[in-house]
Amino acid sequence: MIPSKIFEAWGSGRPVILGVAGESAGIVDAAGGGVVIAPEDAGALAEAIGRMADDRAAAEALGRAGRAYVEREYDREDLAARMLLVLEQAASAQ
Repeated sequence: MIPSKIFEAWGSGRPVILGVAGESAGIVDAAGGGVVIAPEDAGALAEAIGRMADDRAAAEALGRAGRAYVEREYDREDLAARMLLVLEQAASAQ
């Protein structure tokens, strides 16, 4: 399951720090929109927050990259059109 909060953060141009593994971590890496840390790692979380606070330009760049990724890969109109195509293909296969 992908936490929807990453899309909300990226939609507003904010970087994310996500303590996850699996698919969500892959999305953050693919987007270049934040930092992935090990779940439950308070030290890594504090370090990631500190890095973003110390380098605002880098944090803003992560946020911009995340927003661009969401706009490119998760556009609602595009997703709806793709879903409609799948449903039409399934209906015509009957």
